[in-house]
Amino acid sequence: MQALAAAKLEQYLALTQRNADLKLRNAVLSEALVIHDGQLSTSAGKPWSVPPLPAELAAATSLAAAARLPGSMKLVCIPGPDPCQETVRAMGRQQLMDKHQAFLSELSAPLLALEDNPADEAAAHTLRALLARLSLLYRMVSVVAPDTMAAMLQTHMETRELSSAPPGHWAGVLQRLELTPQQVAEFTAVYGVFRGVMDKLLVERRAINARLTQGLAAQEQKEAQRAAAAAAGSSAQSTGGGGPWSFARQSSSSGVSGGSGGCAVSHQHHQLEVPPEAEVLPALSRNLRKEGAAHLLLRGFMFGRSLSLLQAARVMVHSYPWFPNATALTATAAGVPDLS
Repeated sequence: MQALAAAKLEQYLALTQRNADLKLRNAVLSEALVIHDGQLSTSAGKPWSVPPLPAELAAATSLAAAARLPGSMKLVCIPGPDPCQETVRAMGRQQLMDKHQAFLSELSAPLLALEDNPADEAAAHTLRALLARLSLLYRMVSVVAPDTMAAMLQTHMETRELSSAPPGHWAGVLQRLELTPQQVAEFTAVYGVFRGVMDKLLVERRAINARLTQGLAAQEQKEAQRAAAAAAGSSAQSTGGGGPWSFARQSSSSGVSGGSGGCAVSHQHHQLEVPPEAEVLPALSRNLRKEGAAHLLLRGFMFGRSLSLLQAARVMVHSYPWFPNATALTATAAGVPDLS
């Protein structure tokens, strides 16, 4: 009986944990839909709606108190006057880094003030206003100029050279954030969704690569056959002789085969063939866009739905001289070794 009771208890605990995991995953997916809606609206230049604030945030008696609550970045990631798309699209990596460094110099003072005095309401309001400006700019850059954002994520801001953060850097940044167990669970769940998407994209990319390899092999075979046919034709003409009947034979042969017209048709057919890389390029482009969207989901979840205002300010400051890498931070929070 004791063994049966123990087995039942173990089964109950497993089902309870499974139920909790499913609830968390559903909550994460709901947040992902909100993020995706905001990104689509930003891309289209249209206003977007956000769900009501969680009860804990809505009930906060002061902004200084709310700034420490997980998810209080929702207070700044709200519809607002987005920067001009064309201006952002024309902004290069260097200009964006200059703006980021200027933001950091403004952000440091209210961050230190709020950490020294948790009740400093003025510092909390300044922090919120700065993070709102950051959020608007980086959301727009991520959507309309993803290449610029990707380059910035790989750039050392002091040297302005492309480089990766050293191993352990993002783990050190996470320690500064003092994540709650619930936040760690959320990051683990959203990273699981991300990995599922990336695994499918990797399988798809391998299939695209296989198609390209097969197409290139077939193209090489066709080129070899054409070269052999051309060589055979040249050989036949050169051995046709120069006797009195050679012109007649050439004329007759031209009449049967179509002469130069046949060669022209063959050449036109060759020109109309689609190269293998052109056939797979649209599929590869879609695959890369999906990958970018997956990384954008992590960025939106971390900075738009999960972190507190105080944590977001800390991650901005302590990531320097690199720009905060949401993918690396989320992976590290989920327990993936930081090998950047």
